Amino acid sequence: MEDIVYLKNGSEIRGTIVEWKPDSLMKVEIVGGSLIVFKPNEVSFYKKVKKKAVDKIKYIKIDKDTVFMKEVAKSRAEIVLSKGFRFAIEGGWIVGPGDNQDKSPLSIHIQSFYHVLPSTAIGVGAGLEFFNTTQAPVYIDLRQYFSKKYYAPFFFIQGGYLFPVGPIHADISGYESKGKTGYMINPGIGFMFPLSEKSELMVSFSYRYQQVKSTITDYYLPNYERIEKMNRLNVKIGFVLH
Repeated sequence: MEDIVYLKNGSEIRGTIVEWKPDSLMKVEIVGGSLIVFKPNEVSFYKKVKKKAVDKIKYIKIDKDTVFMKEVAKSRAEIVLSKGFRFAIEGGWIVGPGDNQDKSPLSIHIQSFYHVLPSTAIGVGAGLEFFNTTQAPVYIDLRQYFSKKYYAPFFFIQGGYLFPVGPIHADISGYESKGKTGYMINPGIGFMFPLSEKSELMVSFSYRYQQVKSTITDYYLPNYERIEKMNRLNVKIGFVLH
């Protein structure tokens, strides 16, 4: 907390009131440790507020004998990690080779986290991934942050199930297939950059492994099961709100 002293001449002083005698004087300690002394008839009123971060000091002259330093609010947001819930939405591409005809399908995910510690979070997520057959992943997410002043690198690992959305069509003309549940694991690294006190920009890079089964239907042969495995780079960008 800090004190704001409002003077009758319209000026404001931020600091800490170290001595206040209504009949004789008020002493205010400002940033840097300097003391400013006022007479009671110079003070209109004062109040306590939550202290704001500052990135520069401005010198303002009150009269010919008194100069005081005014804190100017920071112009750039900083990373602040704390306990509590956070929500994220992110999109990106799953890039790489594979049996799937789409080499870099789009993915959209929604996540919810709870920070059990300021730098440790556990969450759940779900999304849609637009391969030639759309799939819906549902997973658990564990992550560890390392906070810096203007960014926060983090490690994470995601693991869960994959569900097909709609029919699956085999690559070979004349065959049809029906999807079954698969699984995925997705470890990676990321970075958060502050946009405001309540939001961050998030960028991540991860290794994506998944395995999905499908039942192939052939009108002339018995049905058989096909297993598709995939190893790819997952690149995503998103926003975090709290």
